[in-house]
Amino acid sequence: MRQNTIQKPVSIAGTGLHSGKTIHLKLLPAPCNHHIVFVRVDLPGKPCIPACIHNLSSQMRCTALVHNKAKIHTTEHLLATCFAMKLDNLVIEVDGPEIPGMDGSALPFYNMLKEAGIQEQEAQAEEIIITKEILLQKKANPLWQKLLQALKIGGKIHSSNIQVLPHPSGLKLEYFLDYSFSHIPKQNIALEIEEDTFAKEIAPARTFALQKEIGIGQKILGLGKGTTSQNTLIITDKGEILDNTLRFPDELARHKILDLLGDISLVGKRIHAHIIARYSGHSLNAALAKTVDSL
Repeated sequence: MRQNTIQKPVSIAGTGLHSGKTIHLKLLPAPCNHHIVFVRVDLPGKPCIPACIHNLSSQMRCTALVHNKAKIHTTEHLLATCFAMKLDNLVIEVDGPEIPGMDGSALPFYNMLKEAGIQEQEAQAEEIIITKEILLQKKANPLWQKLLQALKIGGKIHSSNIQVLPHPSGLKLEYFLDYSFSHIPKQNIALEIEEDTFAKEIAPARTFALQKEIGIGQKILGLGKGTTSQNTLIITDKGEILDNTLRFPDELARHKILDLLGDISLVGKRIHAHIIARYSGHSLNAALAKTVDSL
């Protein structure tokens, strides 16, 4: 398999889910072995931030990258799209601190990149083929349990784990979601990751949050300033979706697959594996990416 870039520059703009600012993106073709690099054109010197696991930074509710003090966050939906489309080399110019949230899904990014077209390049793409089982586990965060209690939401936060099995034919992702404490039925989905499957089954799935969680995030943590019911599936105390409708009955689990795909894309190589994630979030996904990168 060869590396790919895009045929022509494309642009898009939208509101940052956390900053609430209007953000402009411009994606440009890049040469072989350039990899995907963000450029903060709004900062002095226009610093570059390579999209790689070594630049991963801790950030609540999103994936953030830091390089030489320059930072970009909420990268996971765009990176998942690039990964699914096998785009290896890109320059991504951005004039703000995060990637715009658009409608909460990756579909606007997919449509933009389809418009740009795919250009095959001379260099061979790197691959990682998993040959033995990997198991990562994370205990439930007691702070989240206390938050549920403070918000007067019943239920229990689960410990999470990710199991990785050999799958030589490509990449298969499986996710188990349990938000039963918020009256959302348990969900699980398994999909082979191909561009067509991504476009139809994963890219349209939107980000979601508990209604009470959004209030806490905005007032105390300074997050979610750009969140609305039209770019985020807001779950009420009764488990209903506020001022919106689901695109899939299991849209929440599908979105978790989107996030997982974006996080493991930071390995920077094509991955052959069957990844089974149970209740995982960005932190455990990042631990998986670091583990795979070290192989």
